[in-house]
Amino acid sequence: MDDTLRRAAFERGWISREQATSARPLAELIGAERVAALREDRGLAAKVLAGGLLSAADLAPETPTTFGRYRILKALGEGGSGRVYLAHDPELGRDVAVKILDRVRDLERFRREMAVLASLRHPNIVPVYDAGAHDGRPYFAMEVAPHGSLADAKPPLKEAVAILEAVARAVHAAHEKGVVHRDLKPANILLADRPLVADFGVAKLPGADLTETGMTVGTPHYMSPEQARGKDVDARSDVYALGVMLYEAAAGKKPFDGPSVPDLLRRITDEEPPPVPHPLGAVALMAMRKDPARRYPTAAAFADDLRAWLDGRPVSARAPSLLDRLRRRRRPALVAGGAFAVLVVFAVTAGLAVSRGRASAAERTILQEAMAVQRWETNLYKSARQISHEGLERAVANLGDALATRGLPASIRHQGLAAVARARLFMGDTPEALAALDAAIATGQNVGEERFERARIVWEEVLRQSLQKNDKATEALVEKIKEDLRAALAAGFRDDWTRDVARALLALAESGEKALATSLAELDRLEKVPEKPVEEVAKLRGDIELLRRKPEAAAPFYERAIAARECYVQAYNGLALSFALREDVVPAFDAASRGIDINPRYEGSYFLFIMLCRRAMRDSPRELSRRQPKAIALLDQAIGKLRLGRRSRPASLPILASLGMAGVLRSFQGGEPGDALDVLTEAARLEPSNPEVRLALGIARYQRGELARAKEEFARLPEDAVALRWEGYRASKAGDRPAALAAWRRAVELDPSMAESLREEMK
Repeated sequence: MDDTLRRAAFERGWISREQATSARPLAELIGAERVAALREDRGLAAKVLAGGLLSAADLAPETPTTFGRYRILKALGEGGSGRVYLAHDPELGRDVAVKILDRVRDLERFRREMAVLASLRHPNIVPVYDAGAHDGRPYFAMEVAPHGSLADAKPPLKEAVAILEAVARAVHAAHEKGVVHRDLKPANILLADRPLVADFGVAKLPGADLTETGMTVGTPHYMSPEQARGKDVDARSDVYALGVMLYEAAAGKKPFDGPSVPDLLRRITDEEPPPVPHPLGAVALMAMRKDPARRYPTAAAFADDLRAWLDGRPVSARAPSLLDRLRRRRRPALVAGGAFAVLVVFAVTAGLAVSRGRASAAERTILQEAMAVQRWETNLYKSARQISHEGLERAVANLGDALATRGLPASIRHQGLAAVARARLFMGDTPEALAALDAAIATGQNVGEERFERARIVWEEVLRQSLQKNDKATEALVEKIKEDLRAALAAGFRDDWTRDVARALLALAESGEKALATSLAELDRLEKVPEKPVEEVAKLRGDIELLRRKPEAAAPFYERAIAARECYVQAYNGLALSFALREDVVPAFDAASRGIDINPRYEGSYFLFIMLCRRAMRDSPRELSRRQPKAIALLDQAIGKLRLGRRSRPASLPILASLGMAGVLRSFQGGEPGDALDVLTEAARLEPSNPEVRLALGIARYQRGELARAKEEFARLPEDAVALRWEGYRASKAGDRPAALAAWRRAVELDPSMAESLREEMK
């Protein structure tokens, strides 16, 4: 009968082919509840198998050739909730592991695993690239582990300890986010170019629980005593499982075994593991102490002892004393042991969780829209003609509604806010993106990526302030960048590549020219790493050259970034600035216009127009009024682009400022200054102290003959050389020659480069 039931379980997909042919008891594999269900109704396939008409091999599912956009290469493995395939992703040109859910009954476990993996970012936690559903079957794509799992590898002891150290530090990072894995075992430690912790399908999340009281979750051999009793667990249960894996590596066998699951769990709760005559034995036994309070307090402390052993230093753990062992042997027997054993057999699953209800509608929305934003990122590598921001706008709206729901787990709220931040960045809404990043970090679940993203946004502002020679503002912003980069590196990154980029930037921010050569060499190395967003490194290299006032060296890096990602708006802006610093106005305008065409909502694209207009305003009214057909054509084109931007973001200060400033310059070539004055007045209401807006307002009022009001505007900028120059023109026009001379002299004091152009005026 057991063979028939085993085959029926295989037919239903509850066990893999390897499990179907193994000697492990069926109850251990699928749990007593499912065994009872098979006995009641073995199913058609079970009856056919019982008649000898088919073999288990005949029931193995055929490997599909495609699934959604993925081209399936081969099957990697199967289990109770689905199958994993090696597949090729043609959009990004890389191989991935695609896990496909087989049955609707395990949807909650699958959803849960996606939620955890998407919210945890650490170089030793398996990264998720994509998730969704195809033909009604949920799936997610993750990094390929070409070397199988720790269960398959059986590495030498020193290598195994190094793997477990990395795993323990990843698990500690999860614990800091309130996530307890609850099913750590060698089969869930995947081996790529680094160890990867996988299968968070039964993880315990902060503010939520998957199981009911008395239910046992996990794999029996690696369960802690509290898990075996069906009690609530915390991070120290994962520490116990780490200890079991270390014990197995050091002793060559599991600490406990038994003829049945109840017997095994009884030994875990009641007996002490045999001692291991090895320095690592003390580490393993400390991690496996019956009382959670007497284990390592954290997975990081366990990892520290492993590192000490690897470095040849003494470990902190000590083997249990004789008194400890005698005291534990006097533990009272379990009350109603037989009844408890029946309960455990009924409750234990082979690594599968029993769901207790569905996630709230808000949680589902956040997970779905976060994945939608992640999928949208692939659009960045498409042609600009194929880009549409409508999907992002819908995602942001839906996420906003869902995030307004009370009682969301912190990890879910963090994931939703991080998705909003990314979407806002792609849409060009930098202030809103910063607000979402701040809120995501404030959840306490933040990891390196959010702080690194905030540092990169501030980096764009450093570039602008530096080019405007605002040294105090630049220094304050650099301090913010250093603070965020340090915090990001302390929190940890999902992959080593991003971490190394952050390290290179931090070294540059902290040490300047001293670290320049080393940082540039590191960035050059990172730009050559395949399957990474190397265009981001190329763009950073261009920025660094601009900050060094080397625009000719910067341009090729921006061009490389654009070649890799056609829609990289920030790279077009950098290219525009590199041309502007060389006084090549037309190509600068063309590059900035290209950025606006791709995404008119991105405010950074308008900085170039503000910078060019301010430079032009250094000239005299006589020079600006000289008829220049090329300048008129260029200004008209610029105003057209800026009006396009204003339609997309009518309340954007940079867009209004650049449009108003361009309008003022056009008024010297026959345009009407009234339109520019209206736009600048609106901009001044948004930010009354903005120096560019106040300067342009003063010049616009000068043009309209409103000399008294122009004086008020220039007086707001007493240390601005350009404003003082125009105050001189205003005073001269008003007939106040002494006031004009005083203003011009002060302008030259502040900016000696104006001396030559003002020589005639000051005679």
